[in-house]
Amino acid sequence: MLLQEKAGGEYRENKVSGNSAMNVLLDGECTGVLFDNVIVDGAGGGVLIKGESTASLIGNRVSANARANIALFENANPVVEQNSIQQGHGRGIVVTGSARGAI
Repeated sequence: MLLQEKAGGEYRENKVSGNSAMNVLLDGECTGVLFDNVIVDGAGGGVLIKGESTASLIGNRVSANARANIALFENANPVVEQNSIQQGHGRGIVVTGSARGAI
């Protein structure tokens, strides 16, 4: 799943799994809401939010990804709440650089 360049919308009850890159990438001031999704087994990781995105991750199950289950980079400022984040092969949540958020 890729949201770019101010993309928005609501994404509910999807299963995103087994991708060779990041399972979900939100980049470029995205405002989308991901709610009650299953995001698992990504070779590149679970969810990457970057580029001043203010997306929301609420009530998702993010697990068993090869790298970070959730990563915030490059001025990302999302809301991350009520998610189940477990059994990753990397970090659970990574916040780096100028990223921040309500976790």
